Amino acid sequence: MKLRVRHNSIRFRLGQSEVRSLRESGECRETVEFPGGARLEYVLSASEAANFNASLGDGVVTVAIPAQQLSDWYSPGQVGMSAEIPVRPGKNLEVLIEKDFRCVDDRGSEDQSDTFENPLAASLSC
Repeated sequence: MKLRVRHNSIRFRLGQSEVRSLRESGECRETVEFPGGARLEYVLSASEAANFNASLGDGVVTVAIPAQQLSDWYSPGQVGMSAEIPVRPGKNLEVLIEKDFRCVDDRGSEDQSDTFENPLAASLSC
């Protein structure tokens, strides 16, 4: 699972095994370890709530996704989903969750074995 943080947005890109884990167990998590023992964890989890929720505590970023939206997202035609979560009046946290597609151009050293087939690949091949 890839994590991108920019301004007041957070984006998750999931490979096939991570989508499968989220579907089967209701959770997907990744950990980044730092020198000195510090850790950053990021977790996506299914929720019975009607709306997305996000929290940060003790080095863990957690995003709870409504189960119904997850169910829709699992279908092959769905690429991503997003939500704006209120932080304070006039300020939202934008959350994007996407399936990770194989790059059309060769990235050399990047392992793409767990990515989804890129729908653009067929139209660009000779």
